[in-house]
Amino acid sequence: MRVLFASLASVGHTYPLIPLAIAARDAGHEVHFAAGTEVHAPLAAHGLRPLRPGDAFYEVYAEDLAPELARLRPDLVVHEWGLPGAAVAAHRAGIPGLWHGFGRMVPEGIGLELPTRNAEVVGRPHLDIWPPRSRTRTSSPPNVGSSCDLSPSPHRPRCPSGCTVARPDRWSI
Repeated sequence: MRVLFASLASVGHTYPLIPLAIAARDAGHEVHFAAGTEVHAPLAAHGLRPLRPGDAFYEVYAEDLAPELARLRPDLVVHEWGLPGAAVAAHRAGIPGLWHGFGRMVPEGIGLELPTRNAEVVGRPHLDIWPPRSRTRTSSPPNVGSSCDLSPSPHRPRCPSGCTVARPDRWSI
């Protein structure tokens, strides 16, 4: 299977997709990654075949990605939340797509379009790496400080002084 991953050209948008892209590649799939050149070095280092669609540098629009979809003919397009144009391009080309979350839910008003709000691609499946049960203190792993509120906020989790958050690799979920 040929899979095209797509993200904005920043580490915060690209890096969360890399583990899934590596897993797909290691499972024997042909993996390509559409993003601006700023993130090509780490993608190439992992054998993920980076490409710069059209004239895109940071943002990738449906029009930028359409020629690459026609050329590569992927079986699946995996794109992050900051890249609704990839969802639109895949939909227009008749290619299945998957929205991939890159962290906590996106608060209203910061300019990112939620997967559920794009009228042209309503109902496309989506994977969120910050599951709902991890967003509140009562549903956090047991070794997260009891005074932490991990509910979505515009910038970061609100954490009163004295709050301690354990390393994620020690979570026992």
